[in-house]
Amino acid sequence: MGPKVFDANQGVYELRKYTDVILGSEETEPNTGQDYVRFLGALADALLAGGDMQFAKDSRRKTLKFADPDARDLGHFAQIVDADAKDPVVRAAALNDYIRTEVVIASEFTGGFQDASGLAAYLPVVYMDEDNYDQMSFAAASYWTTLIRKMKSTPADNDYWDDYPED
Repeated sequence: MGPKVFDANQGVYELRKYTDVILGSEETEPNTGQDYVRFLGALADALLAGGDMQFAKDSRRKTLKFADPDARDLGHFAQIVDADAKDPVVRAAALNDYIRTEVVIASEFTGGFQDASGLAAYLPVVYMDEDNYDQMSFAAASYWTTLIRKMKSTPADNDYWDDYPED
C-alpha cells in the first residue's frame, strides 16, 4: 500500500500494519504514523507514576495548541516537561531530544509556530468518554488515555476556560 494522507492523529495507529508511509500537516491534520505507544506510553507512565497531575495540567496549558484545541504539539509538551519536571525519571521519559532528532525527520513552520516540533498528540483539557478514543488499539497499548483522563479539567480549573470560553 502506498502513502496515505489523513486528518487524524493517533487514529492512524490503527492502520500502522497496512502502509509504509503516512503524511500529515500538524496544523490541520495532526502528524501521524509515529510509534506513539513507545514514547507516549513511556511519558504517560512516568507522569502517572509521579502522581503530580497538576504539573501535567500546567505543562499541557503551556503547550502550543492548534485549530483543534485537543491537538497539542507533542514535542513542545515534551520540551516543557523536560525543562520543568523535578523528577529525573519524568524528565527522561519526556524524550524531548528523541522526538526532535529521531521521530521528526524534517519540519518547516509559518506564523506563530516556532515552538512546534512537527508532531501533535491528543491532549485535551476535557476528555469526553463519548469520543470513543479509548476503543482504539492505541489506547489499549499505552497509558495515554489513562493520563488524559486523570488530567481532565473541570470548570473550576484555570485551564478549562482556555479552550471552552463562557458564552
